[in-house]
Amino acid sequence: RKTAFLRYVTWQEESVLTEWCIGYFIANISQHLPKDKHVRMLEIGCGYGRNLKALQKLGFCNVRGIDISGEQVEYATRILGLNNVTVEDAIDCLADAKDTYDVILLLDVLEHLELDYSVKLIGLIKSGLKPGGVFIIQVPNGLAPLMPNRYGDITHLRAYTTHSMDQHLRLGGFTEIRNYELPPHVHGMTSLIRRILWAATIKPLIAVLMLVANGSVLGGIYTANMLTIARRE
Repeated sequence: RKTAFLRYVTWQEESVLTEWCIGYFIANISQHLPKDKHVRMLEIGCGYGRNLKALQKLGFCNVRGIDISGEQVEYATRILGLNNVTVEDAIDCLADAKDTYDVILLLDVLEHLELDYSVKLIGLIKSGLKPGGVFIIQVPNGLAPLMPNRYGDITHLRAYTTHSMDQHLRLGGFTEIRNYELPPHVHGMTSLIRRILWAATIKPLIAVLMLVANGSVLGGIYTANMLTIARRE
């Protein structure tokens, strides 16, 4: 489980923080964060720190990141100048963290984990959140046409639908769950056109296909990635 990530920076092409990554985070995830910039936040599987840099830019000042890859943490520390990132396994980190965090992020991580480990992790995440705390997950969407993000990485074990995500989170003890699509991120004229075409043409056509083939729109989320927000009651 761990060895696949040990040199992830080296053999992943997207090893450099870009303004696109920060813009994407701000556009799609920041709206689900508390307004209080002093909330206690943990990102599990923070990689080389691009989301932590986005949070820093947004003004959050009590954020911590962990990752099992020493290479990625070293990159985050030396290249990005982050001092809030450590090498640590998530289950070890959360073992004694009951009612500790206001927000826990698990972005582009869950699809890499073995099922038994991930269910145990989700249970610890729920325990580690304060009452009312927010758990934010991003995963590849199994209903996206051709599932490009499911098969674009050899370390992916699965993709998710709204149904399987709800099922997975309920196994970990969550009951308040909402799923969101992640349409093309607008960062220029070309991406704006893609966004318009997606909303006006592509998404409705996929919905019709799902309805004809399955008798249901199957949750109505067809973007390459899916965002899920779960709350501890």
